[in-house]
Amino acid sequence: MVFILTGGPGFGKTTVIQLLEQLGIPVCHENARELSHLMKVGRVPDEQETISPFEKQITAIRLGFLLDHQADPVAFSDRGLPDQLAYSRYRKKSPTPYVADLVARNRYAETVFVAPPWQEIFVNDEHRQESFQEALAIHNCILQTYRELGYKLIELPLVNPQARVNFIRDYLSAGFNINIALKW
Repeated sequence: MVFILTGGPGFGKTTVIQLLEQLGIPVCHENARELSHLMKVGRVPDEQETISPFEKQITAIRLGFLLDHQADPVAFSDRGLPDQLAYSRYRKKSPTPYVADLVARNRYAETVFVAPPWQEIFVNDEHRQESFQEALAIHNCILQTYRELGYKLIELPLVNPQARVNFIRDYLSAGFNINIALKW
């Protein structure tokens, strides 16, 4: 079962994912950061194109992880396919039919963990150039998209990363009877 950890950029998702990975849990990292070089050296697709090479690569990685780990007791993805719909919404563009179809046909665990806005930990870097206000707008598009897709959103508390991991563990143990205590 693949659970998504989502939220606006800079709200602490990646650190939690890294801690989950250190515990031996399969994770899919936020691959948009890793592939951002494609945007720098590649061309920007025009409005007539259905999907850019960048989006196609991100989609392939996310879909591959989902399909490879659906049968696992638990796995986590730093963002998921629905995030791509949310980013299209943020950019006020129609999502590509390719991505929209994949989102409709491929479901993650119904519960999605959300890292809420947290200005105290928000920082920019070479990949994250959005302001905090832009990150909030992206966050709101993400929440709206997941709600429309019927996912149940569970907000992480504004606590240190290890306490967030403990929150997730406790939630899954109680709500899903997933006994992964040995891995934690």
